[in-house]
Amino acid sequence: RGMAASMQRSAMLQPVGLVIYDQFKFIMRERGIKEGVGIQVTCAAIAAWFGALASTPMDVAKSRMMNTSHGQSRYKGTWDCVVMIAREEGLRSLWKGTLGNFYRMLIWQATFYPTYEFTCTHLLGRPGI
Repeated sequence: RGMAASMQRSAMLQPVGLVIYDQFKFIMRERGIKEGVGIQVTCAAIAAWFGALASTPMDVAKSRMMNTSHGQSRYKGTWDCVVMIAREEGLRSLWKGTLGNFYRMLIWQATFYPTYEFTCTHLLGRPGI
């Protein structure tokens, strides 16, 4: 239980994080802000926040589905779970844990993107994102 929800969560998180990171980095470059680790970490933090907002509903659904007994699940699938949570507990309940997800993603993305940029620039001789 919950494997499809995990995959759907990742399908929401990864593209959102990459697109937001790239867009904010582009905006900062257009405004004349010099490229560096500070900009990369700032863009990673913004990407982590939007990634948390996009993926937390799937994370909540995944947790609910994984915490039900195998034969007694009341959900037909991930989207059914999301709809039932929204109807029964309110739309805001889908974003329970957003701040915790943000902190977890912040650590990962603030490490990943500068490391990726450094690797591309210094080892491959081309800019990263």
